[in-house]
Amino acid sequence: MALRTPQNEAGRSSGDQAKADPERSKRRQIFTAAEPLFVRFGFKKTTIEEVCRAAKMSKRTFYELFNDKLDLLVQMHSALAQDLTDEVLATLPEGASATGKVRHYLSTYFNVVQAHPLFQVLLEDAELMRTMTHIAPTNTELYSVINLLSSFLQEGVERGEFRQLDPEMATWIIQTLLDTVHIFLMNPDAVAIQMDVDTLIHETTEFIIHGLLPYPNESSRGMNI
Repeated sequence: MALRTPQNEAGRSSGDQAKADPERSKRRQIFTAAEPLFVRFGFKKTTIEEVCRAAKMSKRTFYELFNDKLDLLVQMHSALAQDLTDEVLATLPEGASATGKVRHYLSTYFNVVQAHPLFQVLLEDAELMRTMTHIAPTNTELYSVINLLSSFLQEGVERGEFRQLDPEMATWIIQTLLDTVHIFLMNPDAVAIQMDVDTLIHETTEFIIHGLLPYPNESSRGMNI
C-alpha cells in the first residue's frame, strides 16, 4: 500500500494543487527511505542526514516539507492511518453487517501493519507513544482510523448486533489490544517459539468479535466468566 501525504487538498487553487503534486512525490520518496532506517536503527538513532542521503534529497528540501524528524514520523503515521481508513472503505463488501465491517477492519489492519513495520517503531518507544497520543486527537488523518472503527461499533449497537457498549471506550480497548498483538507479531521471539501467525490473528479477531456480541441472556450480565 503506497504511503500518501496527510495534506488536505480541499479548497486549494489549481496552482496550489499543481505545486502540491511534486511535494507529495517528494514526501513519498522520503517516507520510503525513512521507514527501513527507523525500523533498523530506531527513530532516535536515525539522523535527518541519513534519511536525506537514502532519499537522495537535500536537507533544504527536507525542511521545506517537514519541521523536524518528529514531524516526519507524524506525517508518515498520518499517511498510513489514512491509507488504512481508505483501504477499509474501498474494499468493504456491499451490504456488510456491522459485525462484517469490524471483521473487515481487523483483517485490513493486520495486513497493513505487517506490510509496514513502521508501526512497531512507535509502539516500542514509550516516549514517542505518549507524544503521538497527545497529537492524535488534533490530527484528522491519525484519528480517522479510530473514528472509523467507532462508527462500526456504534452501528452494531444501534442495529442490535452488539451488546449495549460504549463505542468510544470499546474502540480504544480494541485498538490497544491490536497494538499489543502487533508488537508480538513483529517480535523475532514469536518465530523462535513457532508461533502460528495466522492462528494468532484468527484468535484475536474471534476474541474481539465475541466480546462485542450480545449476552446470551440477561442473567449472564455481571457474571464472572
